[in-house]
Amino acid sequence: MNVTIQTQKQSTWLDADGNEVPFKFVPKSDRVKEKLAGSLLKRRLP
Repeated sequence: MNVTIQTQKQSTWLDADGNEVPFKFVPKSDRVKEKLAGSLLKRRLP
């Protein structure tokens, strides 16, 4: 399974449609969700 968690270090993020969005235009709520999803994923995958 190949999962990519987006981080603040990336200058662009991919939206749900696969389009690149500059990090400064990503809503804070989406950044928080991505961070939480990444931490949960790290706990569950070996």
